[in-house]
Amino acid sequence: MEVEDFLSSHTYETNPGKGMLLISAPMMLDKYFTRSVVLLINSKEEGEPLGLILNHSIDVNLDQLIENFPIKQDIKVFNGGPVDLTKMFVLHHFADVKDSIEVLPGLFAGGNSDQLWNHITSGEDLNGKIRFFFGISGWGEDQLTKELLENSWAINPNPNPDMLLIGEGEEYWRREVIGLGENFRSWLSIPIHPSFN
Repeated sequence: MEVEDFLSSHTYETNPGKGMLLISAPMMLDKYFTRSVVLLINSKEEGEPLGLILNHSIDVNLDQLIENFPIKQDIKVFNGGPVDLTKMFVLHHFADVKDSIEVLPGLFAGGNSDQLWNHITSGEDLNGKIRFFFGISGWGEDQLTKELLENSWAINPNPNPDMLLIGEGEEYWRREVIGLGENFRSWLSIPIHPSFN
């Protein structure tokens, strides 16, 4: 079976919403979205789609950004997407943080900065509980629908919120592809540059 057949043999929902995952097709070679997993954080009623790339860390830790950072825990910062690159976004599992938006059961976006800081500096293990991002991913009118019709993305409509802040890189992408089911296993055999195979 040809690479193109791997991709065109699947059809996807073209109107994804808040809390769903977009998983990039293996042929996507975009600077930001190659082997990416994007969590959509707003509903259809709230406007054009916005999301955060969950699995692409950058070469910066939180303690490098904040002077006199009070804890020794390494907290990686991630690239959330190509829009608003100087703005920081956060996902977390802290239900007590005011003004946060529940994206999935137990998974929240944003919120009161003082309460978030209290969690960060409390000494608790933050692994899998909070993730910071520079930038966000956004699509203009009908742009995401077009990309879905082109089979650029697969959709997981019901991701496990407990796993979304754990892992990174291609290993994360492969885990989420496996979670899509047997029909998508062929994606795992396609190298990033198919012409090299």
